[in-house]
Amino acid sequence: MNEKTDMFHRIESAFDILHFTQNLIQFADNKANTLIVINSIFLASLPSLAAERTFMVVGGGFLGILRGLFFVASVTAVIYCLLVVMARKDNPETSKRPDLIFFDDIVKHKNASSYFYEYMKIGDATLLEDLARRNFNAAGIAQNKYNLYGTALRVTFASCLLWIACILTPYMTIIR
Repeated sequence: MNEKTDMFHRIESAFDILHFTQNLIQFADNKANTLIVINSIFLASLPSLAAERTFMVVGGGFLGILRGLFFVASVTAVIYCLLVVMARKDNPETSKRPDLIFFDDIVKHKNASSYFYEYMKIGDATLLEDLARRNFNAAGIAQNKYNLYGTALRVTFASCLLWIACILTPYMTIIR
């Protein structure tokens, strides 16, 4: 295999890695959006939980604490989900110079012709370096999103358990 073909395969592989990582980022965003919907439904149910006659009779005390914890858990989960889907800034340590891949660097050119001129001027090694930098940045973003998503998922699970407890507690008290 000649050097040009090897470089082509490396560049193609780097684009594949970037595409794969971007898909992981999008997957985390979609999952976080689903959790936002679930927690919004939980939060929307809170007034009806508090308004039910059964809840008013037993209200306060333990049930009031459960409702308070439920509210805090649901709001916390929504906040973590929003942190997942919020846009991330480029890592300044890995982007010492503008490249020809990142959209923000591309639009710094005055027109498409200027961008095309710069693109044609760079060598394969520079393009591969830019791709490696973008892959590193995307991997950091993905890692951050998945860490936040994991927390959001655990807090949503706790919120779900508290929601169930809020629903069942009055009936458990009545049964006694």
